[in-house]
Amino acid sequence: DGKLIAFERLGSSGRWEIWMLPMDGDHKPYPYLQDQFQERHPAFSPDGKWLAFNCAYPDQRRGLHKVRVGSTEPRIKLNGMLCESCPAWSPDGKWLAFSVTSSEGIALWAAEVATGATMSLLGPVLNGVSGAPCTWWPDSSGLLCRTIPAGRGPAPAPATIPTGPVVQ
Repeated sequence: DGKLIAFERLGSSGRWEIWMLPMDGDHKPYPYLQDQFQERHPAFSPDGKWLAFNCAYPDQRRGLHKVRVGSTEPRIKLNGMLCESCPAWSPDGKWLAFSVTSSEGIALWAAEVATGATMSLLGPVLNGVSGAPCTWWPDSSGLLCRTIPAGRGPAPAPATIPTGPVVQ
């Protein structure tokens, strides 16, 4: 509804937190989720009633969560994959697309919001260099994604130019 902006901020504890900035009134940002976890990548549902975010636990596991806006509990865990990020709501609010990063690359998954059921949509071929790799079609019928070209060559060799003067 445009009344709040959610953003992530590195807190004084050294953990990532989710903060809110009201667009009316005094425009004073306030902490929304501050706890022992690291919360990142907040995304409002299309109707503005839910906030999806990535949560990192102390044991390095990660999960995709949603919480009703205006409340911090109960959190609803949508998935417990290795590393999720960049949640993107479908325009109809029924799906959350997210990326899963592994040693093989970045894959595309989706969670059905009503049930929390997840499915793999695309293997580790996403290109997340310049932000979220996928965008929903306006009618929620699909996603447009940046991928790594199938025939690309090997990574460039490290530069052989010295980083500074050679002192002998």
